[in-house]
Amino acid sequence: MEPRGSRNVLFLCTGNYYRSRFAEILFNHVAGGMGLSWKATSRALALERGAGNIGPMARAAVENLQGRGVRAAADFARFPVQATTDDFAMAHWIVALKQTEHVPMLHERFPAWAEKIECWEVDDDARALSHRRSGSAGPGGPPHSRRHATQSERRAARPRWPDAGYP
Repeated sequence: MEPRGSRNVLFLCTGNYYRSRFAEILFNHVAGGMGLSWKATSRALALERGAGNIGPMARAAVENLQGRGVRAAADFARFPVQATTDDFAMAHWIVALKQTEHVPMLHERFPAWAEKIECWEVDDDARALSHRRSGSAGPGGPPHSRRHATQSERRAARPRWPDAGYP
């Protein structure tokens, strides 16, 4: 059961194998540590495009999360899940991880939601999520991840959409 006043964020990517799973698990780890009433889930926009994926989650994503001190064996073991309209309806905030890749899929598969989703530009590449690259902030993640965490706190006070006219 969700805690009273709990909010949900939905992270979307193509196959729910790397980016969205990474975002979900890291978000829940950070939000839990901060005592926020937010809970993340993640889903695939085109699960069938991940047919070549091996195992439940990209090894590079698991290793990266573990390198950040995240221990979430049950989350690492969950297999990718296809998004449904119910997933969208239950979310208070929806983020597609790569605008140029995911907006066309949203228009094709979930047209009623396509214009109501926040889009980021996260590449599907192990280096894109690495906290060891130049310019990073160390184990806390790249500087932009702190910016998104702060933005999520502000969003906690926003009304639910689509009927509220998000954003």
